[in-house]
Amino acid sequence: MTDQPPRWALLDFSYGYLDDGYTFTLTTDVPCHLFCRMTKEKPLTHPIPVLRRGTLLRTDVRFCFVVYEDNEQQEPGDTLTHTFIKDNWPICETRWCYFWGTIAGQTSPSETAIFKFHFPAPPPPPPPPRTKTLAASTWSKSMSSTHALWPRCWQGSNVKILDNDGPPYYQYFTETELVATYWIFRTFLDFGPLRIPLTSKIVSAYMRFWPVWKMHTSSATYNHVFITKGLWTLKPTELDWEPQNHEYIIGGEIQLPDIIINRYNIINLLPAGLSWLKPQYDLKLCIREEMDVLNSPPPLGTNGVRYLSAYHPLYFCPELVVSYYPA
Repeated sequence: MTDQPPRWALLDFSYGYLDDGYTFTLTTDVPCHLFCRMTKEKPLTHPIPVLRRGTLLRTDVRFCFVVYEDNEQQEPGDTLTHTFIKDNWPICETRWCYFWGTIAGQTSPSETAIFKFHFPAPPPPPPPPRTKTLAASTWSKSMSSTHALWPRCWQGSNVKILDNDGPPYYQYFTETELVATYWIFRTFLDFGPLRIPLTSKIVSAYMRFWPVWKMHTSSATYNHVFITKGLWTLKPTELDWEPQNHEYIIGGEIQLPDIIINRYNIINLLPAGLSWLKPQYDLKLCIREEMDVLNSPPPLGTNGVRYLSAYHPLYFCPELVVSYYPA
């Protein structure tokens, strides 16, 4: 009796995707060493004549790989688990493969069925978020406070609503300065309701403004312009100055030297600033200079910026641009 060639059987077959390819993992009933035979050409079929009760019939089918490549499993020697790592192939290309192997170095007649794989396209990128642009309303105003003593100035001594937002200047002010006395200038920006669906998910936002003048003193660290949350309810008045003193959380910032005159400048909202955005709710922001927010007396000179107002005829007013998904 002649020795039968060694045989093996496939018990399990799985695959997984990698960033730059994919894996095949096979499990067999006995230890063996496998090879993956793969082709991009659809396998051909040939009828094979067989003898059935003395009659020659062409009923059996033989499958033929015309052009192929063999890839060896990752594990050395004979194993029960067999791993193959393949590079990505072009999207929507179809390939066919089957597995053959050896046992103790002897080729086995055992083979698997032919597997067909269509390499799918990756999932499409998510659609870009929608944007909503809110322009500062004409209710927005700048206010000033001045006093020879910094604490009195910061608390709101002689607060005055400025009329420079109209012609011929069309300007808002955000400054601190020390000249003959201390001065603070704040701008109270009203953007009205954020009219987006209540189920919206806000992903980012930024405020843009058009500076026409800036100044900062020489120091080791330059001052910032800060966005803080606005606390007034209706049109801002002088009485709204003091409540803003207690609002020190920073919603966005830009350094004075980074501001470029006569073009839109952007201040991205930080996570704290994004938390203030609520669909269908009014949005109010108070734009303040760093020394003002920190309640720290400014050095001699001026730190601040002036920018075009909501009344400007060419409409370079402050705007808030919100990116969101409707649901």
